[in-house]
Amino acid sequence: LAFQRPAPGRAGELSAMAELLPDGLREGARRTAALAGEDLEPSYHRLLGAGGSCRSCETDVLPTAGGKGQVLADVAGFYRAFLYDPSREQAESADHVAAELGFLSWVAFKEAYAVGRGADDEASVCQDAAAKFLAEHLGRWASSLAESLAESPFPFYRTAAALLRAAVPAPVPPDP
Repeated sequence: LAFQRPAPGRAGELSAMAELLPDGLREGARRTAALAGEDLEPSYHRLLGAGGSCRSCETDVLPTAGGKGQVLADVAGFYRAFLYDPSREQAESADHVAAELGFLSWVAFKEAYAVGRGADDEASVCQDAAAKFLAEHLGRWASSLAESLAESPFPFYRTAAALLRAAVPAPVPPDP
């Protein structure tokens, strides 16, 4: 939610979500939610919108051998496999940080639902997909975005950067 285009009621949504997070993330989410009352629209566009100073889309951060289209097609494949609609995240692009984080939230929800139904195989598919998506997509570039946002003049986005850094593990380089 913190990386979506600002909307009325966002502070309340962030506060409610903060209470659902694990202990290690809850306090950072509360701090972020507390700062959401400021007018975020101008700072969002200045930082994360199209042409913003922080690169908020995967294809703007990572070099790709097959080009932007190949990355977007791969991301879209993950989304289709889990019936995820990135337009709900009000993202500028399917590879925008809000869309990629939204996808991981959606997969976590589906995993929890599977566990609740005793469908361990389905839960395992969700876990594997989330791990693969992190390894191939968001986990490869989220720390770069968090670094950029941490230097922002806007307190909301600085605290959101710390939360992003805590929530998305740093990439682990492959064994040689």
